[in-house]
Amino acid sequence: MDQVLYSSSGDCGGCVAETERDRQIRLAAIAWVQDLHKRHGTIAWSQIDDGFWFRTERVRLATKARGIFKPKQMETLLSIKTVVPKPGRRVWYDDQSIDQAVFGKREHFAYSFMEGARSDQVNQLLIQACDLGLPIIYFVGVAPNLYEPIVPATIYSLDATLRRCFVGPGDLGECNADVIPQGVSDDADKRRYRVGLAQQRLHQSMFRAAVLRAYGNRCAITGLPVPRLLDAAHIIEDRNQKLGQPVVRNGLPLSKIHHAAFDADLIGIDPDHRIHISTRLLDEDDGPMLDLLKDCIGKKINPPRRPQDYPDPARLEARFDRFRLNF
Repeated sequence: MDQVLYSSSGDCGGCVAETERDRQIRLAAIAWVQDLHKRHGTIAWSQIDDGFWFRTERVRLATKARGIFKPKQMETLLSIKTVVPKPGRRVWYDDQSIDQAVFGKREHFAYSFMEGARSDQVNQLLIQACDLGLPIIYFVGVAPNLYEPIVPATIYSLDATLRRCFVGPGDLGECNADVIPQGVSDDADKRRYRVGLAQQRLHQSMFRAAVLRAYGNRCAITGLPVPRLLDAAHIIEDRNQKLGQPVVRNGLPLSKIHHAAFDADLIGIDPDHRIHISTRLLDEDDGPMLDLLKDCIGKKINPPRRPQDYPDPARLEARFDRFRLNF
């Protein structure tokens, strides 16, 4: 029989406590997702659906059928999921509203209980995970079939009246890479800080996913069709409160080298979408990589698929004015 590592200090509704086997699978799953995230950034549903191998068994990480999930090999909750439905698809749960679930108060992410058939049984997994303080995986949808994981995450409180729980980034010691600034010692302040970092990352991931999707996952300058090598460059930086919003019309999908050159004002794009190269770059002569940048001069960017996603002319003009000052 598996050794019980945790026991409930509250009313867990008769749930089975965490066992040694559950703990080992949980830590392996968390490490697997952290590695996927490190290598790929946002994670495709197909990668989540593949699961991972634990000893001789394939363990699933989540299911499309519902957001609250435990694999058959476990007795306790492993993951929760918030999705971005494909255009025209029904939003089944409140937690599927990204603005509502993720970008509200900075103290937490809100996650709704399941409704309907078998909901009581499934929701007990949330209650149990909260009661035991279990580290879980939170897959947050940033685009249809594309997820940014918050891992590890923790369910730290419940609201029985509103039938929802509150989730925050958890801590597994060295597995948690964020550095808490000096002076932030209170647990609530630490949670707010970590939630703020996670919200920033989610904003960036959603912005990148939307920009790349608008341009067919191709670099706007070279046409490079490899999403893993592309960034979403802001035309106007996000620190500009008036024009720096993370919207598609303020973004360009660029290869990493072209993104760096654009940020350094070595490449400029005018309101007519024509590409310009700084004399600082033209004066350099150091091999094929620079030639790759110089070859863009005079060309026009590859436009997005839909006219409503074209770069905002006012933003392009403001950014190009800065480029000319550094030309």
